[in-house]
Amino acid sequence: GGRGGGINNDGGTLTLSNVTVSGNNAGGRGGGINNDGGTLTLTNATLSGNKANQAGGGIWTGFYWTDGTLRLAFSTLTDNSAASGGGLMIESGTTELRGVILSGNTANTGPECAGRLTSRGHNLIRSNASCTFTPQATDILGRDAGLAPLADNGGPVATHLPNPGSPVLNRVPAGNCINLEGRPVARDARGVARPQGGNCEIGAVERN
Repeated sequence: GGRGGGINNDGGTLTLSNVTVSGNNAGGRGGGINNDGGTLTLTNATLSGNKANQAGGGIWTGFYWTDGTLRLAFSTLTDNSAASGGGLMIESGTTELRGVILSGNTANTGPECAGRLTSRGHNLIRSNASCTFTPQATDILGRDAGLAPLADNGGPVATHLPNPGSPVLNRVPAGNCINLEGRPVARDARGVARPQGGNCEIGAVERN
């Protein structure tokens, strides 16, 4: 359809944990998820292989009757595509990221993300050319996440396992493995305990 190839959240409140949204297409915006004036909260989510002809290959967020609110924690957006905002397009509203991977997405403008967001730390964003935000000291910019293809790595959903040597490995101190409400993210998308070792991985999945 025109918007929300996988999920279209029109002004509602949607909270998803331990999910994968993959292989969807939108003729307009929001190939994976379109958040039109709603409140969208994602934890341990993977957005992969989604496409929008216009904007927001993985996620589009913005206005309907009111601006949208997007809260992403320990999630992975990769291999999505659009004309603008390949991984994430922020038209308006509030967007907060903690422990998020934006890497390997494609677009003519803003391959990883486009628009204004707030970093809450421990994010990897391969290209922030079209994203406006204040980087935190713990953010990783300008590096590829080094992810394996989407696959069955155990658990109920397909995930992108970080390859050995990936910069997302062991980057988040155990005490900072929390969502944006301050609650511990004690397991990854597969149900594997976080952390494996001393620190947590950035993104939806731990390498164990």
